[in-house]
Amino acid sequence: MRERIGSKPKVISEAYLENHRLGFTIYSKLTWKGGVADIVPEAGSKVWGAIYELTEPQLEKIDHYEGYKKDRDPKKNFYNRLEVEVVDKKGVKQPCLTYQAEVGDEKRRKYLYHRPSEKYYEVIRKGGEEHGLPKEFFDHLKVAIVTARNPVAMRMNDTSGMTF
Repeated sequence: MRERIGSKPKVISEAYLENHRLGFTIYSKLTWKGGVADIVPEAGSKVWGAIYELTEPQLEKIDHYEGYKKDRDPKKNFYNRLEVEVVDKKGVKQPCLTYQAEVGDEKRRKYLYHRPSEKYYEVIRKGGEEHGLPKEFFDHLKVAIVTARNPVAMRMNDTSGMTF
């Protein structure tokens, strides 16, 4: 995050978004050369992350990094802002702003999958460690890096029978 905004943001808490899972729905051919993270609606699932307190200039830098312009047709953005409610480590629901990849047809989102590159995987993994995210986060991330197929078919949120 520091690299994206030029300064260290204030971290409020780790948190999760209910009824969504981690997905890699779009391919980054220039920067990451693999799938990049997205949130995919899925009943009963959780996506783990961190809550940051950001200034308006910091948010504008993230908008630029994520390929988002508020005055442009959302279909032409790489990611779009999404207002969500997350659950923090104390169990309190918090309003937050996140980004969701622009995939065109929303009905296709749950079926899209691009395996993330090792480099991107490491960035996401290190971020999870830095914020003290739970084992569940890392289990889901491991599924994404070891498969070339869409983890939806593998029930990404049920890694109980898999070994790593």
